[in-house]
Amino acid sequence: MGKVISKNHLLQSGYFNDATAAVRHGNGRDWWFICKPFYENISIGLVPSDTFYVYLITPDSIHPPIKQQIGSTKGGGIGNLTFSSKGDKINFTCARGGAEVIDFDRCSGNLSNAVVLDSLFDAFELLTGSAFSPDDSLLYVIKAEYPFYLYQIDLATHSLDTIAEITGTQTVVNRGRSPCSIRLAPDGKIYMAAAYTDTLGYIYYPYNDSCYFAENMYLGVVNNPNVKGLGCNFDNFGFYLGGKRTYWGLPNNPDYELGVLAGSGCDTLTSLTPDPSPFEREVRIYPNPVSSELKIENSKFKIQKLEMYDIIGNMVWEKKVNKQESTIKINVSALSGGAYFIKAFGENGVAIRRFVKE
Repeated sequence: MGKVISKNHLLQSGYFNDATAAVRHGNGRDWWFICKPFYENISIGLVPSDTFYVYLITPDSIHPPIKQQIGSTKGGGIGNLTFSSKGDKINFTCARGGAEVIDFDRCSGNLSNAVVLDSLFDAFELLTGSAFSPDDSLLYVIKAEYPFYLYQIDLATHSLDTIAEITGTQTVVNRGRSPCSIRLAPDGKIYMAAAYTDTLGYIYYPYNDSCYFAENMYLGVVNNPNVKGLGCNFDNFGFYLGGKRTYWGLPNNPDYELGVLAGSGCDTLTSLTPDPSPFEREVRIYPNPVSSELKIENSKFKIQKLEMYDIIGNMVWEKKVNKQESTIKINVSALSGGAYFIKAFGENGVAIRRFVKE
């Protein structure tokens, strides 16, 4: 079990903003943490706004940052950072009409080959959230000032499509739904958070007790984010929050399942950490994603019991297993679409595997 042995150490003085992101090191153990300083005026000693701070986090230390200048100086460093699904690219969108995609080396922490996309936007468009499609071919970007838009950028051609204007249910100037953050989720869909604003466009925090509207009780959903154009199937009110409300933010979680960068030259560091048990490492489920029947290989590990949980931790299914079954079959056709977890109990340990129900 982990334990905090030291805290409240200042990593860096100066001005920083909420453009932060993390990705697993190519060795499968360590982490990279990236942030951007806030630039005001180089004449008073602040760093230029095209600077990235890249921190290496190892089990025993947070190392001094690698400081790199690359890409556009637009936006003063204020914006959003998002890693691609493979962790080999990072996107920065800024509050003043700027966006860029930069290659990232998971072994060295080096940034290179910046593709600046500022010309796709008006000079002072307020760009906030961004998310890569699961196959990293497309980039989705939110314009967070009226009129609000969801953009899609083809990263092969650097062309931009307007997927949707984000509107609410208000009848006066139509400003009741104000989007900001979007994130790629484990189920392969992209979700958008939006806040309720009054008819003048103002947001009030915290909401009062009567402020329950469709605008702040639903997330928007890009259902097929790998598909170019309107075929991505964006639903502005696609996910009901069960009576809860949202503001502008979504969790900025890294991809904990991103593994070793095999064959990269830095993957040998994994030998410094204990290998997982054969049970934990080799329990296999397929197909994934699945639409009707999920299969679990049980030829070696004598699974005794299975439990299934939804994405918020509710158990939705359990079964005792005949240890002699070589392949366990589970009918999941009645499950709602989304991400689930299988917890397998065997004679030699416990393994957890994630799958997506289509």
